[in-house]
This record gives sequence, structure tokens and C-alpha cells, in this order.
Amino acid sequence: MAVADCQSADCRVVEHVPVQVQDLSHASVRLIVPPGEFASSMTLSGHIVLADDSSPHRDLRAHKEAARIHSSKQYTVALEGDGGRFPTEAISFSSLGYGNAPWMIDAKFSDLTDSFVATVRLFLNTDNAVAKQLLNGTRSADLAPILRAEILRVLLATVSYGRFDIVVEEVDDESVGAVLDGMCKMFLNRDLGSAIRLLEQDPSRFELVLHSKIEPLDYLMR
Repeated sequence: MAVADCQSADCRVVEHVPVQVQDLSHASVRLIVPPGEFASSMTLSGHIVLADDSSPHRDLRAHKEAARIHSSKQYTVALEGDGGRFPTEAISFSSLGYGNAPWMIDAKFSDLTDSFVATVRLFLNTDNAVAKQLLNGTRSADLAPILRAEILRVLLATVSYGRFDIVVEEVDDESVGAVLDGMCKMFLNRDLGSAIRLLEQDPSRFELVLHSKIEPLDYLMR
């Protein structure tokens, strides 16, 4: 069972997945938080819960339906703004053979009209010290600009590599094209098409604009 709690919004999301005892070591559950319902921060946790009653044991172990027999550590994720944040999952990279990188941006859209939240995901490595600081909020203000710059690099490179038609005026507000266009206007002060052209024609200039607008390394001077 996976649980996401948001005290600010007084909201909880729970997802259950039936698992046999022999499958516990590699079981997984995906929990989807409805966009716009959580704010400020949310706490994530996982639990192993008995699905049915069993016979009582002499050692008084749990045997009643819905009894929790194990709970994970809680991870607090700081959210940006007043609504939902960038689609994010906290996972152990070591269990997936991803090494010790703090994060990975996964973009699987095949067109700019695809849903952003359904095709883009930020994975934070629960084994990594830097990612843990993002998850618990201790240095989120310092690390957020670095992560924001990396997200823009990866997503814009994905669009450039895919040679997509950039016509954001005709796409849905929650589509990849619309969200990326909004990010470019907010953080780079230019639209998506202009940002892609700059990246393709003058990568050095693109990096200059990225650093001057987002200032990902500004925390080093504080």
C-alpha cells in the first residue's frame, strides 16, 4: 500500500496492490496524485498490510485484516506554488541499476500534443544524499534552480532530437507543447520555438541564457 498525505490541503491518496509473500522483494506500486489537489508539501510512505484474517499465532503476530506488518520511512516532498508540482517519483536507483545519480528526467512523449503529466517524469534517487535533501526540503531552495536547468536541458533536447512540429497555439493547456512553452517563457523569457532554435544553432549561447536567467549556481555565493 502506498500513501501520499498533504496536511496543507487535508488530502490523502492511497493505492493498494495485492502481493504474495514470495513476491515482496520485488513488488512495486505506482501512486498517482491528482494535479492541483496537493500544495506546500506531501509525505510519502509505503506499507505492507494483511489482506485477510488468519489464525491467531502464539507469538501474538498480526493476523487481522488491514493490520500493518511493516511501514517504510516517510519521505517529505516540498511542492512548488499553490498546486501540484512537476510529476515526480522517489525511487531507489540501486535496485534498478541506475547508479548513484541524484535524479533522472524521463521523457517519453511522441508528439507535443501528448499529455505532459502522462509522458514526463522526474525520478529522485532515495539512495543519494543530494536527492534526499530535495525530498526532505532541507535544501530545496538551493537545489531547485540546478534541477530546473537540467529539466529544461533534457526536455528541450528531447524536442530538438524528435524534430517535432512546434505549434503550441493549437495544443491543449496540459500538453507537452503548452507546458514547455510556459516553462521557456517563465524561465528563459522566450517561447518554445525560440529556445529550440537557440539550442540547435548556438548551444554555447543557450547555456549563457540558461545560466543568466535561472542562475543555477547562485547558491554557491550565499
